[in-house]
Amino acid sequence: MASYKVAVAGSTGYSGQELLKLLADHPHFELGTRIGRDTNLENLSEDLFFLCTPNEVSIDLAQKLAQLEKPIIDLSGAFRLESELYPKWYGFEHRASNLLPEAHYGLQQWQEDPNFSKHKIVANPGCYSTAVLMTLLPLLKNSLIDSKNIYIDAKSGVSGAGKKPHPSLMFSEVFGDFRPYKVGQHQHWPEIVKYAREFAGAEISPIFITELLPVFRGISATHFLSWHADVSESDKNSEVLCAAYAKEYSKNSGVIVSEEDDLLSLKKVCDSNRIHITVKCVDEKIVICTCIDNLQRGAAGQALMNANQLMGYAPETGLKNSRSEL
Repeated sequence: MASYKVAVAGSTGYSGQELLKLLADHPHFELGTRIGRDTNLENLSEDLFFLCTPNEVSIDLAQKLAQLEKPIIDLSGAFRLESELYPKWYGFEHRASNLLPEAHYGLQQWQEDPNFSKHKIVANPGCYSTAVLMTLLPLLKNSLIDSKNIYIDAKSGVSGAGKKPHPSLMFSEVFGDFRPYKVGQHQHWPEIVKYAREFAGAEISPIFITELLPVFRGISATHFLSWHADVSESDKNSEVLCAAYAKEYSKNSGVIVSEEDDLLSLKKVCDSNRIHITVKCVDEKIVICTCIDNLQRGAAGQALMNANQLMGYAPETGLKNSRSEL
């Protein structure tokens, strides 16, 4: 079996630590350099680079590593959007806008570029964006929901904010509390809008509310939707919705869709690369709930899937769908 050495920047952060655990069990990837502030990048010989670093650090590293002409998988938000959107949504001017056209958005199951392995930079999707897009895209693509009437209430554990200390993320502040944050300002909103257009041809402008759960890891997102005007009354049922998911995700054992509520548990997806989706029809409306692990499918797990595809392996190589049973 071929073996590739990989380098990781930001290995002390939450997503970096998760990636190191996954790499330790991978049959084809071997950890080489842990890139730090003092690493001489010119001497690196690894086949692939993971950037688990803050946005602006990723931009600086990508500028330097691009000269080595080795593939880069960036887990930050540095290469997901057009350059003009960064001042509003990320608070800085993009210093490497010349690299953005070379970046490819790596939402597994939806990026079908036959030249994927030739891209220099893979932008790993955001955690909220992964949960929301994996939920909405099958329904938008199959014209089952009204693209102009989408409401999303998404909740994340505190690890989604990263490891940098902040008083609002202290245990004593989070424990026993539950609160919204970045209402109308979350940086994953334009990402969701952009890739709904790219992958499903749908123009959406969802109401997107994010809230902080008093847990370490996991995302639970509830989507409140309406039927598309062209859907007949006889087709307005959960079986039709489930069929759309089965059509799009038939080859992905990590996406589990059900009408049963007991699927919705963070404990059932945490430490796994699975996506749990529960479908409900309520009084002519649609309610769909989705759970993922923000550090696995929302970060390191999806990054490894992208790395597998870059190197010619099946996307789920080296990944376990779950450590627990349904």
